[in-house]
Amino acid sequence: PDLPEGISVKSHTVPRSLSSFPILFEAKADASIEGGLYSFEIEDPKTKLKGPFTEKISHLYVNNQGDYHITNTDKLSVAIIEEAPFHLELFAPPVPLVRNGTMTLKITAKRANDFNKKIKVKLPWKPPGIGAPTEVEIPEGKNEVSLTLNASNDAPINDWKILVTGESATDKGTVRVSSEFAELKTSEPFVNLTLAMAATNPGKNTNVVATVDHIEPFTGEARVILHALPHGVKSNEKKITTNSTEITFPLEVAKDARKGKHANLFCQVIITKDGHPIPHNVGQGGTLRIDPPPPAPKKKPEAKETPVKTEQKEAPKKPLSRLEQLRQSQKQ
Repeated sequence: PDLPEGISVKSHTVPRSLSSFPILFEAKADASIEGGLYSFEIEDPKTKLKGPFTEKISHLYVNNQGDYHITNTDKLSVAIIEEAPFHLELFAPPVPLVRNGTMTLKITAKRANDFNKKIKVKLPWKPPGIGAPTEVEIPEGKNEVSLTLNASNDAPINDWKILVTGESATDKGTVRVSSEFAELKTSEPFVNLTLAMAATNPGKNTNVVATVDHIEPFTGEARVILHALPHGVKSNEKKITTNSTEITFPLEVAKDARKGKHANLFCQVIITKDGHPIPHNVGQGGTLRIDPPPPAPKKKPEAKETPVKTEQKEAPKKPLSRLEQLRQSQKQ
């Protein structure tokens, strides 16, 4: 486009599957203060087909009813204003964001000496399959904030360009600036894990065994952490190499461990490349079953002793007196 002198546009080739993409406008520090309405076109680099930029502007909109009056334009308003009192820099680690993985971006603010207000930072555009917080904030007087990206299990494998915008209140109203583009590469995970089901009782320790499936080789050791364990169950971090085929996680199970079927276990594998972590979330759906303890065995009733009957012996007869002997003889 024919823009004011001192303004340049940075863009890149857009995959055919996308319906939105970012364009960066940059003004030189010595550019004159001016603006206007400008036309834009998009062109296919192979076929040279072109299409114009159009925008729908809503003049009157009613909630739940839609637009009452609109206008369409093929021009975009672009202006150079006074320099903002802050600038943003975006740092993306030079390692890939793997499917089902995460990546932490670092955003730093360069402030004018007298500007200390908070800055709202947004990721205005995300590649397909990539999630991120709607907004993060650089607090008043601070110069740095982190923003974590997460990739779905079917995020397209590609090299992307991303940027962040920052907005803050100034003495002349709200001002918004942008960082430069940063490179973001999405890729397949380096490893995958399959967690075998484990079962135990409260107070009885057990193991969870994971099978390691290597997709891409890596160097050194990777940290492996078992997550989503229920209350009362603990496990220690393990390590694997590119030659590992199996991991055993010893579990400490307390007597008050929560009973039931816990089917949300997963592992975080952190591979380090050139000093930068590449977090993976793998092994989703692992199961630990904590069954109630078996009932205590019932005590057998004690056998009662049967009293032994004893024959009663007749008491010895008392000897008869002489008078009783005479009386007995007379009766006979």
